[in-house]
Amino acid sequence: MRLRARSRTYGQVLLVRVDKPGEKPFDRISMSLTIQVTRLIQAWNQRHWIAQMCRILQHLLAAEACQARTEDAY
Repeated sequence: MRLRARSRTYGQVLLVRVDKPGEKPFDRISMSLTIQVTRLIQAWNQRHWIAQMCRILQHLLAAEACQARTEDAY
């Protein structure tokens, strides 16, 4: 099921309810109203790989060393 809804936090959102036979139904929410449902589910399934890649890149780039320590740095 694909439904447009209004979120107090995000405004207009796309709500998708997936009910696969033999599995527990689940919901996904997207702030993009035009995304295809298959793409939304695919992105959700890949989220752990994205998080892992961000952790690796943060370490390699030493992102904490690039942060400003005082307001004067801005």
